[in-house]
Amino acid sequence: MGDWEQEVMMFRPYARWLQEVIGGDNKIYISAHVNRRFLYNWIDDDMFIPIYENLSRDEYQQHKNIHTELNIKDFNMLTKHIKNKVLETQDVKRKVKAYTFNYTVNSIVNCPIYNKIFEPIQVDFEDKNNIVYIPDNRETEERVNEVYDYLINNYDDVLIIGDTNTYLKDKNPVLDCIDYFENGYVYIMEYISSAKAIICPASHWTAIANMQGIPVFSWGNAVGPFRHNGIYNFNNTNYMAIATDDNTPINIITNMIDYFIEKLEGGKC
Repeated sequence: MGDWEQEVMMFRPYARWLQEVIGGDNKIYISAHVNRRFLYNWIDDDMFIPIYENLSRDEYQQHKNIHTELNIKDFNMLTKHIKNKVLETQDVKRKVKAYTFNYTVNSIVNCPIYNKIFEPIQVDFEDKNNIVYIPDNRETEERVNEVYDYLINNYDDVLIIGDTNTYLKDKNPVLDCIDYFENGYVYIMEYISSAKAIICPASHWTAIANMQGIPVFSWGNAVGPFRHNGIYNFNNTNYMAIATDDNTPINIITNMIDYFIEKLEGGKC
């Protein structure tokens, strides 16, 4: 139901953990957004039940763990519908147990880290050697634009990507694709996985880059989880995450970007 961040950081690793823990003789079906089917590469197509397409298309209403146009009553009805779809696929009648999160915005506490298995997201890609900038909107638009201007004026092959929760939409080739709904997130993951380096505010994008093993530079006021031994570092050694606040001068960030790229190009990152 929810947004990309929640699906990648909570639902997908939880579903993978469930597969590991109760799979085997049990059939594990996954129901999620149809355009994110590729995230669940460990199941066959007949084990994936997409939610209603209109909910997936309405990305702006996907907020954390919920869809703002779907109330709790509707959510429970949808869950029942999905269980019935599972029953229809069975040769013999079996009990269907549904594993869901509480349908609230702040239900992340219901999925502790030990109930998650993070694995790289599998996509086909060719090395493009771009510096990929993801202007996530948890940072201020002013600072995002300042970093963008610096990158464009000082580096070649800078590419802006992201979903609808990022700034600089007019410079984002993914959002311009006529098949953005069907394949937008696949394209985003292809660009990330083929990048020379990722530049972004500290966020789920940092975690994704770490998970894919891609060099990443991030800044923000909560960077600990993305650093060495952090829960979202995933043993990526090619990273730099600097602590900043609203008063940090922009040149501190851009100077550290230069330092990061210099070390990366010198093979010392």
